[in-house]
Amino acid sequence: MSRKAKALLKQAVTLYYTKDGATPIGAYRDAVTDLLHLAYAQKRLRPVSGRLTKGSKADRLRELGVWILQAAHSGFLEEVEQAEYDTIAKIPYKELPLHMDLLDTLEFDSAKEYFKKRLSGEEA
Repeated sequence: MSRKAKALLKQAVTLYYTKDGATPIGAYRDAVTDLLHLAYAQKRLRPVSGRLTKGSKADRLRELGVWILQAAHSGFLEEVEQAEYDTIAKIPYKELPLHMDLLDTLEFDSAKEYFKKRLSGEEA
């Protein structure tokens, strides 16, 4: 995502919070809700499975929303996991033992295993 797009999304969430009186978590919920409305308004936008010909409008809305949220969440998790790998990779090999506290803060088991492999010298 471009820096400009990230800045605009951050600005939108801030506006939901400050101008609309949303709670901190509510500001994010409102932003996601409006993004789903925007996605559905684009008549050509459909889930990967193709055009929906069966089901009610509510079913199509639900399927589109679930697909978008699942895809976004999957992308988010991949980016967080990659950030953990990048953090570990930046630590010089000789300094790894000094960063044992990092092991407790990692969210992903795969990143923990990567840290342990680097520490044991399997992947320097």
